[in-house]
Amino acid sequence: MEVTIVKSTNFVDGQESLSESLSVANAAKILREEALKHERGQPIPYEIERATDRWTWLKLQQLNKEATLNTGGRPAHIQQVSRSKREQECDAPCPNAKILKTSDPQESQKTSTPTPKKQQANRALAMMRDCHLAWDQVRKIRRYVGSTIPSERSMRNQQKELLKDYLEGEMVELMFPSTKADATQGFEMRMVPYASINDLGKMVFDYLDRLDECGSLTWHNGVIPASEILVKIGGDKGGSSFKMEYQIVNVQNPNSLQNTVVFACYEGNDSTQNLKRTLPKIASQINKLTEQQWRGHTIRLFCFGDYELLTKLYGIHGANARHCCLYCLASKDAMQKPIGGRGPSPKRTLQSLCHNYSLFVEDGCRKTRARMCPSASLTPPC
Repeated sequence: MEVTIVKSTNFVDGQESLSESLSVANAAKILREEALKHERGQPIPYEIERATDRWTWLKLQQLNKEATLNTGGRPAHIQQVSRSKREQECDAPCPNAKILKTSDPQESQKTSTPTPKKQQANRALAMMRDCHLAWDQVRKIRRYVGSTIPSERSMRNQQKELLKDYLEGEMVELMFPSTKADATQGFEMRMVPYASINDLGKMVFDYLDRLDECGSLTWHNGVIPASEILVKIGGDKGGSSFKMEYQIVNVQNPNSLQNTVVFACYEGNDSTQNLKRTLPKIASQINKLTEQQWRGHTIRLFCFGDYELLTKLYGIHGANARHCCLYCLASKDAMQKPIGGRGPSPKRTLQSLCHNYSLFVEDGCRKTRARMCPSASLTPPC
């Protein structure tokens, strides 16, 4: 009895294709494992490099000369750029390069193409400040200019060196307008971050040292006494945050944005309640600054800000009060007269503001009478 065994051609072809797909999958798995174990800086094996170059080339041809590489993190975008024959000839090494290098070094430097230098971290931070760039914007710029801009880690390390140990943060409870049903008289309390400087005097003196090293300090041809350093301290609400800042007047452009240094910031408005919760710690540092000297120079402080902020800092009534001037006790009726017919008005001082506040407290803190009361102070000056 004879038995004939016949193999199906379709079955054999299926087994061969299955084995080929398994071998390709195993090879890809091995290549991926080798790539994960590869240390940066070590040479890539020649055969692996040729294989990956070929697959990348095929991917570019299939996707219209643009492709995306999966890196395990942020994807890398590659694009095929066609170069002319003339550019390739220019990039080719010159046969007389050794002669040029030995005969005239300056001429060889002229013929070589200059490569862009990498910025230093401190210059990159200066660029961020001058151009008002956020970290996210710097990351986008680095994608186009490449390694010309230093890494974010080096820039942040440089920033820490400049800030030293001045910066500190905490959570504070501040008041916000609210339309919620559980709000109290249209307001709610919310915990928000509050960042500030723990030693304002040391920070100001460090800034003055750097200005002096750059030769940027000036006394404006005798307008400022030679023995004084003028410092302006104020605040401003921009967007959803309030910032306290200082400016050194002994520079060429004292009111410029580049001369403004923020030393306290919190998320919220500049209401009287919020200022009472955030300014006491800063106020104590400001008081210490008035008692210090920088290289034998006396520190004189001035307050700046908009009218609303200044009335809150000085604790006086607003623009609808009878005595609305920040600097003197001139009444609204007197302001309607010409300057020559007004007569002298008493000046406001910190001592008079404190005295007027004590009178306001003795009167029962009745705000209805404060608007018409001469020299009324609703709160003590900050």
